[in-house]
Amino acid sequence: MLRYVASEGKPMAFTPPLDLAVAERIAVPEAWYQALTGPATISEQILALWAPLAHSMPRTRKAYAAHCVALVALQTDTQPLSLLYCFDLGTEWMAQRGFLPARQMPDVARRFPIDLTPLYALHDGLVNIASEEDGPLPSDRWTAIPDNQGGELIEILSEGGRGLGFDMSVDPIRAYWLDSDSRQDPVREVPEPWAFMDDFMARWLERQE
Repeated sequence: MLRYVASEGKPMAFTPPLDLAVAERIAVPEAWYQALTGPATISEQILALWAPLAHSMPRTRKAYAAHCVALVALQTDTQPLSLLYCFDLGTEWMAQRGFLPARQMPDVARRFPIDLTPLYALHDGLVNIASEEDGPLPSDRWTAIPDNQGGELIEILSEGGRGLGFDMSVDPIRAYWLDSDSRQDPVREVPEPWAFMDDFMARWLERQE
């Protein structure tokens, strides 16, 4: 997994349970501290980490706990501490990379129809380590996509040519799934954004069962 971050310079991996001195030296955030320093199993660590999202993203919490084979704190020269959830897919390994909790949400997030704080208080972005997509994007990468009607959609989740965003030009603000590969349904309203994200993040792991 570390080959994907080699360009960031000197990647260092730390696996729990972390020594308390190490945890202090690499500045483990409070939201991760108990899970990364305690003696719990990987499954228990993830369930503890994701406890604030037990209601909003229950399937993702359960799927990550069931299928993660390694939880790794990652430090590089050019990026602050991040957390890797590593999964064994049989023929290959892959990892989702969660970044440090957001200290403050962007002002635009206050207008969203859902409060993303519980998710971004755990990870300010949770993306595939190789593609840097396939999940909620870091808040500084939220993209404003203009349309030909003068509106603007803020994309918060990306997967190749597809993405989930909020249309800021309507009241009340609505969520939409954009799919540039679909001719029949390129724009689809998403009435329940939390349920949609939970399904998106959990479904591919649930298929491994």
